[in-house]
Amino acid sequence: MKAKNPFIILLICTIGILNIITYGSELVKLNSQYKIALLNAQDIQAFNYPKETTIVQLAQHLTCVFYYYALYSFHRSQLKFIRNDYQLVLYIIASRWLITSFPFSLWQIFYIDSQHGFNKKPLTLFLCEDLLLQLIILIVGIFLVYFFNFVAKTIANINDDTLVLKQDQSEDTSSFLQYTSSSNQMDEETKHRKTSIHEIFNLYFIIVGCAAFLISFFIQSIWKRSDVIQPNAKLSKAFSELFFVHRLLFNNPIVYAESSFSTKLAIGFQGLLSQNVVISDNLVNSLNNGQLCSILAIYQYRANSQEGVLKLITYIFELMFIPVSAHYIVSRNIKKNLRLKNMLLAVVPILVVHMFIVDFFFSKLRLVLGQKMFLNGVEFASDLNLPIADALVRLFVLNHDTINHSFLYSLFQMETPTLENALINVAWAKTKFIGL
Repeated sequence: MKAKNPFIILLICTIGILNIITYGSELVKLNSQYKIALLNAQDIQAFNYPKETTIVQLAQHLTCVFYYYALYSFHRSQLKFIRNDYQLVLYIIASRWLITSFPFSLWQIFYIDSQHGFNKKPLTLFLCEDLLLQLIILIVGIFLVYFFNFVAKTIANINDDTLVLKQDQSEDTSSFLQYTSSSNQMDEETKHRKTSIHEIFNLYFIIVGCAAFLISFFIQSIWKRSDVIQPNAKLSKAFSELFFVHRLLFNNPIVYAESSFSTKLAIGFQGLLSQNVVISDNLVNSLNNGQLCSILAIYQYRANSQEGVLKLITYIFELMFIPVSAHYIVSRNIKKNLRLKNMLLAVVPILVVHMFIVDFFFSKLRLVLGQKMFLNGVEFASDLNLPIADALVRLFVLNHDTINHSFLYSLFQMETPTLENALINVAWAKTKFIGL
């Protein structure tokens, strides 16, 4: 490999610094509110859960930064024991899970959430679900490696020892068999092989990106436990009221039984375009009919807005970076001739780091977009004269999230706006017609 690209290292360090600033500002904000509450003899228990959660999130994000920095800077030494592409997939999936995900999920769920009365899930069930999830990801990864080798060997007629990348010493760049060994002119066979390898290479990483994109939606819904909506249930009554009074119709709403595993109130989306509303039974059981109608109206607005399409566009742009990054890695990072059997070993570790950087910025964009649509939904529910303020306060209180968050944390880390911002939007919606 060539010398490490300082721009990539700079981007990784920038992500780390942004995380420190974001979570640091949140901890400072929490500490200042804690001191004020302490001086005024107010309840200080409300600050414990967000403070502990913020610390876990900061630790996890910094660990991710160090992990990807190490993978980029020292992957050659890390992968010395790797002998084939399948071992590479196993190593990356297992190391990422064990270092950046599993310990922090364990800490958050079984220490912090359990301490504050949120978690009801047994440890054995958590371990089984998490291990099964990683097994699914591993199977998909192994299949994609097999698919690449199958196409390369069967369609392009390339074997493991075929030279697929040749270093041009005069220009110090790598190319797909740009020259023959005997002449600077490409014969027909070499030209055909070059085209085939180049097309396979780009097509493969596009398929990898699409598979990762689709599997992420599958993962989001894999553990949703479907429940049956009875004709006389509270939720059915809320749906009927929203339809007959406000003409709001839901597209295949899903209720999942979360009360056996958590006490949090949750509502979100499922599906490629985020049009199916997914509701936890905790939310249904904890709100009265008016409050439930208010929250449902917000998500009905979001489901029928352009939010799903806009987010899909961001995913498409993100996927476009995969073949671009792969081609950049080949042309800038490979300094020696490369055979098919070593191709993925040389490219995939660096590509994983590139996509970590790209996903970081696109995920922030999607968070900001979701918050904007949530606020629009709040205004929409307010225009319907639903008790949206009561519903928001009830929802945030039961989820232990009534404090003021820092600007950076609320903007780049929260899926929904803060309670303060949501109530300000309600007030604005109530007064926008004054004077007309």
